[in-house]
Amino acid sequence: MRLSTTLMLMVLGVVAITVVSFLIPGKERSPPFELKVRLVTPERCVYESSGGDSRVRVVMELTSQVELNGSMFYRIVGSIREEEEESFYMVREELLASCNSLLPFMVNLTYINNSITVAKLNMTFSQERGKVLICFHRVGLEKAKTACIEPGRKVYDSLSELYFLRSISWREGVVVRFYYLASDFKVEEVEASFAGYENLTVPAGSFSCVRVFIKTPKQEIWLWISLAPPHPIVQIESRGEEKTLLKLVEYRSS
Repeated sequence: MRLSTTLMLMVLGVVAITVVSFLIPGKERSPPFELKVRLVTPERCVYESSGGDSRVRVVMELTSQVELNGSMFYRIVGSIREEEEESFYMVREELLASCNSLLPFMVNLTYINNSITVAKLNMTFSQERGKVLICFHRVGLEKAKTACIEPGRKVYDSLSELYFLRSISWREGVVVRFYYLASDFKVEEVEASFAGYENLTVPAGSFSCVRVFIKTPKQEIWLWISLAPPHPIVQIESRGEEKTLLKLVEYRSS
């Protein structure tokens, strides 16, 4: 499996997640979740991997707010690029996510191999109808598929998920359980939980962070999220078929 494929499934992959519960000590279930922080625009986060034969670079940019059909959305652009000697493979995502909930409305993925676009994937989230419409385009091949979700559940893609996890008031005992729609469109359960505090130094600087542990059926992921608003993710570590460590090397916000 290519390293970029593993990262793509976690960071920018074709996944949709359904938040099931937000648990706090002493309570079985909290009321509907409200975002703790409002994101700032523009914002740019750049991550790079350490070690290994290839170089992986992830960029997440919160570029602007746009109005569509009377609602406000964040425009978020993400990319993941793996370089090996003189070749590279990249996946680029463009996302419109609700300013109120960070729920995705439209996701466009572009797959690029050595500057050549090899495939495109478009997803439209119809939350009220319980559907995600998926269209895949490749030279000589075009497929359409509908992924069904339980009506009323809030479904995120994996890029908006990262911004959502930044907005949670993490503290001891907090657990978030959710499902995601994997690349084979099978629903799998995921759990994210508070895992402590840690001071961390990365190329972008020194940060006081909360550590979040995420358990999936195929891998374990740790996020280090800055305690200072607007709470950028400082480091991402995943362990599964491959081990990946991404550190924040550049952070800019207005």
